[in-house]
Amino acid sequence: MKSTKNKRSLASLKNFLILFMIASITLVGCSKDDNKDDEGYTVVQVNSTESNSKLTAAMLGSDTKVKLKGTMNTDDFKVLKANTTITHLDLYSVDVVGKIIIRTTNLTDGYETQTGNAIPMNAFGSPKKEIDKYGVNTVLQYVKLPKTVTTVGESSFDACTSLAEVVFPEGLIDIWAFAFNECALTGELKFPENMKNIGMGAFASCEKLTGTIVIPKKLTEVLIFAFYKCTNITGVTLHGGLETIDQGAFQATGLTSLDLPEGIENIGQYAFASCEKLKGSLVIPESVGRIFEGAFESSKFDGTLTIPKGVHLIEDRAFNNTDFKKIELNWVESSDFPWEINQRGGRWGYNAYWFPTNFETSGNKTDYFLSIPAGSKAEYINYFPREGHPGESFFNLKERN
Repeated sequence: MKSTKNKRSLASLKNFLILFMIASITLVGCSKDDNKDDEGYTVVQVNSTESNSKLTAAMLGSDTKVKLKGTMNTDDFKVLKANTTITHLDLYSVDVVGKIIIRTTNLTDGYETQTGNAIPMNAFGSPKKEIDKYGVNTVLQYVKLPKTVTTVGESSFDACTSLAEVVFPEGLIDIWAFAFNECALTGELKFPENMKNIGMGAFASCEKLTGTIVIPKKLTEVLIFAFYKCTNITGVTLHGGLETIDQGAFQATGLTSLDLPEGIENIGQYAFASCEKLKGSLVIPESVGRIFEGAFESSKFDGTLTIPKGVHLIEDRAFNNTDFKKIELNWVESSDFPWEINQRGGRWGYNAYWFPTNFETSGNKTDYFLSIPAGSKAEYINYFPREGHPGESFFNLKERN
């Protein structure tokens, strides 16, 4: 009787050990810690290699707050993208390994890659026109990026319409095109100091962003539509190392004032157009050489516009439909004037409408005038002639003493 009982005990122990070994083998690649951390996150250990993904949907379960640790590859992001329960994701202690596609290019294969330390292109999002093909995560609300990541790939979180907060690592350098386009990001953005690139449309249509955008000091260009239609940002801090503000960079934003620093050389098409809360005066820096089409069109400045002598190109409608009361020009002789010729033909002065119609003599609004250097009136009449009225200018002119 005793022998039979011992045999049963040994059999039970054997079965337990077998089950334990099976469970251990299952969890080698990816393990879930049943004990949540102090912040309520479930910790999942991932041990993927460059070519072998270990993260599975089963290991994530139905938890809403997950913290990953270890190593991940591109395929692991596909598992996270498909998850429909995680709202808060902490990737800070993850190393991303392997060859990672970060953006589309004109190269032979059409893509640029990076080895490790990047959030892949389309990791959680995708352009609207390609959502059916690549899918999009619309559940994620918060993400803390890995501390070792230097690059956020193109459309990584594009159209992630629930994403309200992202924490950038200090070593981040590049955010590529449309990375956070149409996200629900709220509050003020805080960029790492060493960032060098904010891509085209990177934060376009993030309408819940507020406060002031501080452009990192290592950026030399704010690219096309970078903050387009961020309707609730009220300010932007620009630095002297910035050279170009590109097309639509701050178009249709909620800016209330604008201070352009010396160093900027080019102000792109519609860069600050349709900023309907933009009031006060505007001083174009001495360093600016070119102001492109519609750069400030329909922004409601209501003070003085000052344009320095060095500006040699002002394209059509650059200041159209603004509310400036006075425009101070500093060209003296004909050689100073921006004699750039539009491919559509004609002299810029009256074929391209540099300034609002309030400043035209035909409008009879004498409170709106061009303030020009003393002794230069004849040059301005010659440059801005009023057709059919010899000796008169297209604009109201007042010489400064």
